[in-house]
Amino acid sequence: MGDFIGEATTKKVVMLEELGETYGLGTQEIADRIKSLEAMGRISGVFDDRGKFIYISKEEMSKVAAFIMKRGRISIS
Repeated sequence: MGDFIGEATTKKVVMLEELGETYGLGTQEIADRIKSLEAMGRISGVFDDRGKFIYISKEEMSKVAAFIMKRGRISIS
């Protein structure tokens, strides 16, 4: 599991399908494991609609939250 977390945290953006191939698991199994790791507090991030997991550290999450609180709302641009 450590290598799995390390790969996600090092690359920051990982394709669920590629992780599945690397670890011999299906895409849904990978997503379920990431959700499980998130629930345990071992990793944090978001899933996009194209099959990617984007790792966001607790520090980065705090900065984003502070930015949103300050601005009220944000846009991608």
